[in-house]
This record gives sequence, C-alpha cells and structure tokens, in this order.
Amino acid sequence: MAFKVIIAGSRKFNDYKLLETKCNNILSKIQDEIIIVSGCCEKGADKLGEKYAKNKGYYLMECPAP
Repeated sequence: MAFKVIIAGSRKFNDYKLLETKCNNILSKIQDEIIIVSGCCEKGADKLGEKYAKNKGYYLMECPAP
C-alpha cells in the first residue's frame, strides 16, 4: 500500500530547507511506498514539493487544478 502526501501551500513559500526538514521528520517513519501529490502550481509550496519528491526519489502524482 502507498502513503500519499499532499504538499501544498502558499505561492509565496520559498523555504526549501524548512520543507525538506519537516517532510524528512514526518516521512522517515513511513514504511510504505511514498507518493508526493502536487497541485502543479508554477511557484511556491507545490513546486518545492515536486523538487522534494525528485530529490528523494519518491513517485510524484501531479494533480493540476482545472
């Protein structure tokens, strides 16, 4: 079974190191496959979540707003 995590937030959020630290702390306890879900915004938390998924080798599920 996969564990899905939505990383979303303000378009003004740009602190990748903070996002990485918090996500690492939470996700380090997960034993299942991890899937990062992104709303595909071109900047901010969504984009940093995509970067995090790629850096960690997690599957990225893109769910752009219509």
